[in-house]
Amino acid sequence: MKIVFFTTAHNSLSQRAFVELVDRGHTVFVVIASSEEVMLEAVEREQPDLIVAPMLKKVIPASIWQQHTCIIVHPGIKGDRGPSSLDWAILHAHEQWGITLLQADAEMDGGAIWAWRTFAMRAGSKSHLYRHEVTEAAIEALLETIAKCESTTFVPEPLDYSREDVRGCLQASMKQADRAIDWAEPSASILRKIRCADSYPGILDTVLGMPCYLYGAHEEDVLRGRPGEIIAKRDGAICRATGDGAIWITHLKQKGPDGQPSFKLPATQVLGDCLAHAPDVPLAVDQAYDGRTYRDIWYEERQAIGYLHFDFYNGAMSTDHCQRLREAFLLIRRRPTKVIVLMGGPDFWSNGIHLNVIEAANDSAQESWRNIQAMNDLVRELITTESHLVISALQGNAAAGGVMLALAADCVYARKGIVLNPHYKGMGKLYGSEYWTYLLPKRVGGEKARELTEALLPISTSTAQQIGLLDDAFEEDAASFREHISKIAEELASSHRYEQMLEEKRHTRKTDEASKPLQAYREEELQWMWMNFFGADRSYHLARKRFVYKGLIPSRERGDERCGTGGRVEFPAGQAARCHDGEQPARDDYCRRASMTAEILNGRAMSAEMKAELRSEVRRCVENQGQAPGLVIVRVGGEAASGVYSKAILRGAEDVGITARLAHLPVHTSADELRALLVQLNTDQAVHGILVQMPLPAHLSQKMVATTIASSKDIDGIGPHSAGNLFLGLPSFLPSTAAAVMELLGRTHTPLEGRRVVVISRSNVVGKPLGMMLLQKNATVTICHSCTTNLAAVTRQADVLVAAAGCARMVTAEMVKPGAIVIDVGINALPGGGMVGDVDFASVREVAGAITPVPGGVGPLTNVMLLKQCVQAAWQLAGEKKDFKTAA
Repeated sequence: MKIVFFTTAHNSLSQRAFVELVDRGHTVFVVIASSEEVMLEAVEREQPDLIVAPMLKKVIPASIWQQHTCIIVHPGIKGDRGPSSLDWAILHAHEQWGITLLQADAEMDGGAIWAWRTFAMRAGSKSHLYRHEVTEAAIEALLETIAKCESTTFVPEPLDYSREDVRGCLQASMKQADRAIDWAEPSASILRKIRCADSYPGILDTVLGMPCYLYGAHEEDVLRGRPGEIIAKRDGAICRATGDGAIWITHLKQKGPDGQPSFKLPATQVLGDCLAHAPDVPLAVDQAYDGRTYRDIWYEERQAIGYLHFDFYNGAMSTDHCQRLREAFLLIRRRPTKVIVLMGGPDFWSNGIHLNVIEAANDSAQESWRNIQAMNDLVRELITTESHLVISALQGNAAAGGVMLALAADCVYARKGIVLNPHYKGMGKLYGSEYWTYLLPKRVGGEKARELTEALLPISTSTAQQIGLLDDAFEEDAASFREHISKIAEELASSHRYEQMLEEKRHTRKTDEASKPLQAYREEELQWMWMNFFGADRSYHLARKRFVYKGLIPSRERGDERCGTGGRVEFPAGQAARCHDGEQPARDDYCRRASMTAEILNGRAMSAEMKAELRSEVRRCVENQGQAPGLVIVRVGGEAASGVYSKAILRGAEDVGITARLAHLPVHTSADELRALLVQLNTDQAVHGILVQMPLPAHLSQKMVATTIASSKDIDGIGPHSAGNLFLGLPSFLPSTAAAVMELLGRTHTPLEGRRVVVISRSNVVGKPLGMMLLQKNATVTICHSCTTNLAAVTRQADVLVAAAGCARMVTAEMVKPGAIVIDVGINALPGGGMVGDVDFASVREVAGAITPVPGGVGPLTNVMLLKQCVQAAWQLAGEKKDFKTAA
């Protein structure tokens, strides 16, 4: 079947569902459903047999579910409805809960039922239950549902509350008041409240006078104190006393001022010096403890086997985590054991470097560098261990550097059903290190290694085992998996071949080192990582920021942290420092590297954000002025393209609340008649913006139109007053396409000051105004056109390349500087149907750092910029300067 996933985020459940269905031969397209438009376009493009929403916070448009079978995966028992299903189940300590797959309908969660499962609840956080019981039940029910769909005879069961097995009900969305903590309550009650909001939205509480959301709660059986008091700290976590004991809280997210987004960090990092009074209570990795407590690294030893556990929140490993884990490994490697088992945690093995801690650092580039060096130091110790056999036991999911960390062991086993993401490039083309260029091909071969790192797709344990990434995968629950691992470790330790296996291991390592030293792999990987962290291409930094802030990038930026401090970048002792003191690798070395796929700059997603902002602004406008902003589109004749554009603008205006209408004049309209209409609109107090569609019939003058429209209503910036103000750097309305390019660069936080920008256009609506706007951002601007000689030599110098020449696919890969940001403004209809830009998307994507698609890039932003300037005109005409566009 061809199946489309609509999901708010490609999370653990949707990834697991993806790999399960792909393994069974289905074709699956994952769509991040950021807006109705995205969902509608995906369905139109793919024409799926089935639509599944594994985790969706938006409503599927009626025009989709009325025409297609849409299955909602709801984490609740039959009859349960509402967005906080699992939250309430945890808070009320239900002993059993379930999962229901139902058909999308007009009534939220009220559609006919296709399949369901129940499971026993355990004490644990919402995210932990979601990754285990919920996911396992959902996969079983999804496979059953697909089989029913394929049968074509199954009729889903209507929701009927009179049935005995329908025990759920409609539940309200859980609010912070429902979770409010009184620290005099028993620990069990507080734990349920925190856990029912982990990992989202977190419990809002006040910690040392600071409003914060709480995450990562753990029981404490020994420490005591006055309820609410912070009585201890350990490895980033704080311990807070309750009515009958204490609990540990590992992470906090400070509530951002004025609605600004924030992100989770270790609790002690958020509280900083405010914790000076709290005692540090360290716990050695091998130290016994009388009761439950919090520890992220611990060790146990049984029958000549050492088990090293490390359970880091969401699998992220900071510099500190890596260093402490390395120290623990070195400590237990000195023990008289035979086998060391790396256990990871039950939810995650490891996901590599800690992006949140990196984002919070004063210099994110330098902290990225420190973090990857610490990961490398840890992995090297595993690879070079000759005294023990080492097993990686993956109980939970692993990604990027975490997968490579696992491959450093001699044997790699995984629990059935976990998901692996053995690639880095999704994080802004990050090249990756952790000796992956040695470890991955050694496991799966060079060709498969390239395929895995280029595809950017999750893989199942079944696939991983087939290709040799895993030695084996077994057991579906964590407890059984740990028991099975112990048996394997005991068999290895007691094997009569143990010494022979050790000797074979030493011989292989010696042979590999003679062929190519580990240090050489590290140096080569780090040259690329240096480019990711400190080079001209900011893709990694932008991708990290979007990941950390969940797409809600704050408006108050700290600046371009890519530049770092300008100091020396230190390499490990003995390493050839070919990339230090601010130098970049030589051009020929850079160009010989494997191509890396560009980040796609999604104009539709940005336009959806802007529309949401505009709706609020229009409401304020109505409240203050008593009327909505008014827009009139004047169209002369029946030119098809302008008709499509008019309809798009009218739809967009209706969407945000602007009153808009089309004045459609016949093709033979005279200049005097058109001028008269424009003069009338100039004096109409209900009209705040006038847009005349181009092109005009040959007998009408664009110059006449530009000089007739009142400058206060010239929302497309075509008049001489607007152009003059733009030239002088004064507030003005801007040509909407040029403004859309600037909006896109601004929303992606692309640095322009001092950067070389090449614009292929000298038109009055794109090239010339865009050049002025870029100059006012202190960019170094080159305008190219049809008479430019050796165009490719010029464009290859561009850090940012804007193509707006109106020539299909004229910009090819050879014309683009590796890592450049490419903005495609062109819209060209193909003879056989379809639409392409001025950029050869397929080839340029393999060279550029980021690229806009056509359609879906600049176009959606152009329309919204016009609407934004209409709202700004309404404020200006009302005598207010609110948010008026400034060219400078």
